[in-house]
Amino acid sequence: SLSWDTENENYKSVFVIDTESGVITTTRPLDYEQYESYLLTCTVTNIHAQSTDVTVTVKVEGSNEYPPEFAMSIFSFDAEDPVDSDTVIGTVVASDADKGNDGILQFFLIGVESGWRIKRSTGQINTTKKAE
Repeated sequence: SLSWDTENENYKSVFVIDTESGVITTTRPLDYEQYESYLLTCTVTNIHAQSTDVTVTVKVEGSNEYPPEFAMSIFSFDAEDPVDSDTVIGTVVASDADKGNDGILQFFLIGVESGWRIKRSTGQINTTKKAE
């Protein structure tokens, strides 16, 4: 007979083991943002009540599930005239609920007249020339 156990009670609702074949299946989709891995202890017992344990690690791969979201739908910044070149005008803020590389954001300005740039990693908007 085959039985299994884990120290984390939350895992018991996530995995099922077939006592005949030993195949471990999930009862629901696994979420990388919730658990990056699961550590299961499987025990096999023979008819003489002798048993042995094995540790099974289930690693969950992340997928780009969540789109990035801006903190506001419209950002508005004021600047006093005249504005020098390389003046910080403001910063747009966004986040992504994905972990790891899937959660790294890059910012771009699209369809904007020359004179502006955005720092890709921070969302900070600067002037590139003096404006009057």
